Amino acid sequence: MNVKYIFLILLLAFILRVIFCFAVPIPIDKDSSGYNTLALNLISGYGLSYDKVNPTLFRGPVYPLFLAGIYSIFGYNPMAARIIQSLLGMITCMIFFYLARLYINESLSCQVLTTIAFHPVLIALSSSLLSELLFTLLLGLSVIVLTNAFSKQSKLFYFLSGLLFGITALTRSITAYFVLFLLFTQLIFNKNKKLILNHICLFLCGQLLIIIPWTVRNYAVSGKFCPVATGGGIALWLGTYTPGRGYDLGMSPKAYQKYEEIVGKGQSYTTITNDKKLFKASLENIKNDPIGYLLLMPIKFQRMFISSYSSFFNLHQIPLSYYIKDTTLFFKNPFSLLWKVLMLVLSVATLVLGIIGVWNIRYDINRFFPLLTVIVFFIIFHTFTFASARSGIPILPFLLIFVIIGVNNIFSRSSSI
Repeated sequence: MNVKYIFLILLLAFILRVIFCFAVPIPIDKDSSGYNTLALNLISGYGLSYDKVNPTLFRGPVYPLFLAGIYSIFGYNPMAARIIQSLLGMITCMIFFYLARLYINESLSCQVLTTIAFHPVLIALSSSLLSELLFTLLLGLSVIVLTNAFSKQSKLFYFLSGLLFGITALTRSITAYFVLFLLFTQLIFNKNKKLILNHICLFLCGQLLIIIPWTVRNYAVSGKFCPVATGGGIALWLGTYTPGRGYDLGMSPKAYQKYEEIVGKGQSYTTITNDKKLFKASLENIKNDPIGYLLLMPIKFQRMFISSYSSFFNLHQIPLSYYIKDTTLFFKNPFSLLWKVLMLVLSVATLVLGIIGVWNIRYDINRFFPLLTVIVFFIIFHTFTFASARSGIPILPFLLIFVIIGVNNIFSRSSSI
């Protein structure tokens, strides 16, 4: 019966995602437009470039190559890409079902599968031509192998998990730094320091084996060292510039004006030179206003986990705050407001129940260490740098595992995890 149930849920997950893609094809703009341009230039023979002349260092190659592969088979057809992403969404459900099964019983794992399959944000993600969906899938696979490395204390699995984390780093560069956090936490919580160092070295070797060829490419096209991609400077600067409240440039005129003072009017933050300028300016921001920087952290944490996710449903034209300022907007577009509020409530409930779930496994925390390490790493990284609703998407399925644990403990539906 479980096999039939799993198959049915996976089929429904795919169908719902395809329906959403046709019903709400998210416009290709901003970041998705950039990925689209890179993919089209790749299949036209211009390499990973925005302008067909200068190779970019701003993006890792995995997601543009993914889109380029689809376009080379089906022609320029964004809907084909969305349908393929719907299939990836279904596979992601299966991956996290398997991941959950490594930690909890089959009954709870089926609940995790159902929750991920029908979560509105994870359904909507298939329609956006952004790297988050592919990245989440790869991150889930990476953590499955890392979990086996922990449980089996296997040198091979540590090396293989490093390989997979290397691929995720070339999708979104944030995971290139995960090895440092993994080493730090292991040295604190594990008494066998020598064994830990051996395992982390194997992990690092696997990751470097994937990343180094891309680093060599970056040096060949720029003459400068860039391990994966630029962009760290602007992310850190936005997250430390207190007058901008941690918003991106398009949402904060103050931040945009100050940004142009740092890098020059009309200059891009994607170059290595400007990346370094912004990084130095970030350190000055922290030095000049350390209290303000610390006060931004809870705000950035809230943005990661508490959101109406309007852009994923193409409802971002009227921000939620506008409905408070102008009550007549509700009568003009009541569905938009109701959906935003529903998603806001869902995000709050997910966070609260996830925290309850983590609290319930506190006496078995060593077994859940790989899951918790990934979640905590993302939280720390983004609260110290830049955070938005998109920042929390890749760890949402991980959090939903703890949500199910929390819900079942509240209602006592399962006697054991």
